Amino acid sequence: MEKILTLATDTDNIISSETIEVIEDYLEIRFKIHWIEKEIACDLIPQKLNTDKNKDFIKKIEIICNKLKIDWSFQAVANRKKKLLFCDMDSTIIGQECIDEIGRYIGKYDKISEITEEAMRGKLTFNEALEKRVRMLKDVTEDQLEEIYKSSIKLNKGADTLISTMKKHSAHTVLISGGFTFFTSRIASQISFDEHYANELVFKEKKLTGELNLPILGSNEKYKKLIEISKKMNISNKDTVSIGDGANDIKMIEHSNLGIAYKAKPILKYYANSQINHTNLTSALYFQGFSKRDFSYTFD
Repeated sequence: MEKILTLATDTDNIISSETIEVIEDYLEIRFKIHWIEKEIACDLIPQKLNTDKNKDFIKKIEIICNKLKIDWSFQAVANRKKKLLFCDMDSTIIGQECIDEIGRYIGKYDKISEITEEAMRGKLTFNEALEKRVRMLKDVTEDQLEEIYKSSIKLNKGADTLISTMKKHSAHTVLISGGFTFFTSRIASQISFDEHYANELVFKEKKLTGELNLPILGSNEKYKKLIEISKKMNISNKDTVSIGDGANDIKMIEHSNLGIAYKAKPILKYYANSQINHTNLTSALYFQGFSKRDFSYTFD
């Protein structure tokens, strides 16, 4: 299967002929170059490539691209522009972990964020960690959650352009989170995701009870929802892109033909064939072969 290495950067760190030579020398491969956006994004087409050891080759790409502060994707040439986008919310579409922001608001940030980090690194089961943290939110009001959303929750750069462009090119977009529907519903509405899924907090008299409606939406549920929607829409994994940052995104990232680790934990990076570490979410569009003239800025 023919594969390409796609590079993406920004105007502060342009891709030059010298940059490409450094990559060629490190990978010991010569490439044909196709510019997607001059000096900003390009496809490197290998003249010869042994794909028997993909993981080893991807690790070498990761090392050299991180050294050069360039983001990258290594994927099949076929089915480049995707028909289905599955995207995590916390620390991916938005720059925060919602439960940490609630914790900050109520003075329990340190305890909650410590559990969050352990869960995202795979040191705790996701369900255990989530239930433990939600119990700490008992008696937080709906009005307080609304205030947190308006004052603390911000989109990551490029999120609106990513969704607007994917929808312009007829892709179906899904926001899926191990967080809470209170926030996914608002973010999905703000930048027009087609669907959203997350965990439901339980309220009584407009206050949190410290419980969740079951089942908990974790890694397995994210994957199952991806399979369910793919089948319903008759879209194969070859036409799917998933983006996430933590351990509970592994299954959907691994299943997708384009699996992007966005400023992610090391445990997720191992399973991804693409990484965004230095730029923003518009690099996910370059990875699909879109140039700036294809971008839609409807929500900017």
